[in-house]
Amino acid sequence: MALCHGGLAILGFMSEIDFSSPVGQVRVLIPDLRKLEDLRDLRNESRYLFADEEIEALLAVNGGNVKLAAADACDAIGMDKALQLLVLKTDDKQTDGAKLLSAIVARARQLRAQAKEDEENNLCFDVVHPTFEPVDWAVNF
Repeated sequence: MALCHGGLAILGFMSEIDFSSPVGQVRVLIPDLRKLEDLRDLRNESRYLFADEEIEALLAVNGGNVKLAAADACDAIGMDKALQLLVLKTDDKQTDGAKLLSAIVARARQLRAQAKEDEENNLCFDVVHPTFEPVDWAVNF
């Protein structure tokens, strides 16, 4: 059974995602974990919301920061869905693109705050390896 999500049917979870890669980590945060069927044309191959190349571009724009790339992806999804859905009513269903947009933008805001917190809390230090060469002070002066 496939669930319907924004005109696309959600297929079963695909384990082809490499969760240790930055692209896979962005997919987890968006989330973009299932390939979707295009319900308008079932002959089209099922796909993720974002191609790997699109996520790689978001990572490049954000200096490799996974959370900032995911936040930008959420913004893109939110704007796309808000423009598509706006406010639609049928006999028994109703969509509100503005509410969906605000939820996705809130997720993007949360990811940006986490990225900022990660950057501020990134405690790092350099290890300096001293050399223990004897110095002849009389010769060096």
